[in-house]
Amino acid sequence: MRSISYVYVVILLVALSPLLAQDPPASGNQAHTAKSGAKDSPAAEVAPQDSARAQRRAQLLQMQQQQIDGLRKQLEQMRGMIYMLRTEGQRVKSVDVRDNLQTNADLWQTMLEAMQKNLDVMQEMQRAMAEP
Repeated sequence: MRSISYVYVVILLVALSPLLAQDPPASGNQAHTAKSGAKDSPAAEVAPQDSARAQRRAQLLQMQQQQIDGLRKQLEQMRGMIYMLRTEGQRVKSVDVRDNLQTNADLWQTMLEAMQKNLDVMQEMQRAMAEP
């Protein structure tokens, strides 16, 4: 059950990544200045905004990398558990129990492969977002 929630976290991160890469809409102060015809230098406002945006982007990329690293670790743990399930299942004498354990391992393997695909997508998106 717990590993299923990680899939939802991955899907959420994948879905939100394009939104995080977009520039936020212009603030009300900039729109008001442009409408009023003020002669203030817009370059003075742009530099701090760009710096703050770059800093926020770096924070988001770091958070995403932490999520990727955590997910990668969980996938390795799942691989170990699936291997153990298959190995121990082969030792069971009851054919019915052995078949059930094999089916269980197959289902977990399918989940693991789906999570791995999501991880690959997340890593590709992170590489694309990290490019200037």
